Amino acid sequence: MYRLNQVMEDALFDWVTACISSNVELIWDKPDEKRPGKPYCTLNIISGPVNVNIRGEYSYKTLDTYEYYFNKRFTLSINVYGNEYTNREIDYVLNGTMLESKLQILRDAGLSIWGVNGPNDISRPIDSGYEQRDHLDVYFSYGEVIEDVPGEISTVSLNGTVIG
Repeated sequence: MYRLNQVMEDALFDWVTACISSNVELIWDKPDEKRPGKPYCTLNIISGPVNVNIRGEYSYKTLDTYEYYFNKRFTLSINVYGNEYTNREIDYVLNGTMLESKLQILRDAGLSIWGVNGPNDISRPIDSGYEQRDHLDVYFSYGEVIEDVPGEISTVSLNGTVIG
């Protein structure tokens, strides 16, 4: 799983918690850990964060310091495991991508949604039964400011003749 800063990860967790029913346990997807009882929901950052623009905009902070403004994106994979109502839980999360009361949780952490893929029914046979699963990918973006100190240019030497 890719990682973000703790504030952003907490906001993602709180946002999904605010969207799904209280009887659905929410966990970060950790393949080596035991799964809770059904129904449950997993979160996994499956790609990113990546820079959208090549270099980003920048400004001079001081003589020798630049601030670069990057637009970053990542994908949060959400899966609900359980019973015949898992599709309803994914729909609650999908609704949460458009409801202002839910989106404020993300905005407070500097996150915004720029798209979704799904929902998808990815149910499958397991052992002697059937496991109901529903899936949704949500695409997020956020801004990040990075300082760079390449050093101050104090002298310039010229080869040739300056005409002016």
